[in-house]
Amino acid sequence: RDFADIAIQELANGMLYVLRQNLGAPAEALIRETARTFGTLRVGKHVEVRLRRALGFLIESGKAQQTGEGHVSLVEGRTA
Repeated sequence: RDFADIAIQELANGMLYVLRQNLGAPAEALIRETARTFGTLRVGKHVEVRLRRALGFLIESGKAQQTGEGHVSLVEGRTA
């Protein structure tokens, strides 16, 4: 299916999966690995924008946090 057809919440769930596997990651690596999880090997502008929205959703929902250096990790006790 086309990447544009994947809901932001579903992309966010994919990011959670990647974060759980890696115990955190730099934002750029998280975006690349999440794209691969959904079968996309090339992260173009459209894919990157949607995945950054998904990352924002995770941060706003309190499930993930991002440091000033760009490292993203799960928030303790908020893995679901």
